[in-house]
Amino acid sequence: MKKTIYILLGIMIFSGSNVLAQHPVRSSVFPQKQTTDVPADNTPSKSNPSRRFGDTIAVGNMIAKLPPGQTDVQPPTTSDELEKATALFNNQKYVEASEKFNQLAATLKNDDPLLYEVQFMQGECASVLGQLDRAEKILTMLSSKPNVPPGVLERTLVRLGHVFCGLGKTEQAAKAFGKFKQEFPASQYTSVANCESVK
Repeated sequence: MKKTIYILLGIMIFSGSNVLAQHPVRSSVFPQKQTTDVPADNTPSKSNPSRRFGDTIAVGNMIAKLPPGQTDVQPPTTSDELEKATALFNNQKYVEASEKFNQLAATLKNDDPLLYEVQFMQGECASVLGQLDRAEKILTMLSSKPNVPPGVLERTLVRLGHVFCGLGKTEQAAKAFGKFKQEFPASQYTSVANCESVK
């Protein structure tokens, strides 16, 4: 008799666990997980929304309210903004381009590689707009920075020489062109690295 009870008890447990495996018990304590094939209107009641990720959303909202330069989060469209500003410059809209480059320079970190390109373009805008003193200041600062990418430094030295020429500082122009020719002897800009090319 005991043997029969144990057998029946075993069958009941086995069949019960099989049913549970096919239809797991859902508790109302945990929200149901949405699958991709279930339409959105079959979601559990929205009266008690999940607070999952609430803390990260709050932190993200706080970061978004901070002024640029006080966050570690880079704007996602920095390179797009650089392209837009460069397009303005190429379309001879120098004032608008200058404003864009100034805005970009204010949002980039000091170690951001794009900052060097933006600063060079600030110098370009200033020189084209006739603001030679400002261009000299920007380009001199940029040419003396460490770790400037070679392509940017190459263009910076040539343009700095041109700015010195425009200001009548021929000795400083010769030094800028000399440094350029020493560091970039096979450059495509060698033919314009002189004061005659900007007269």
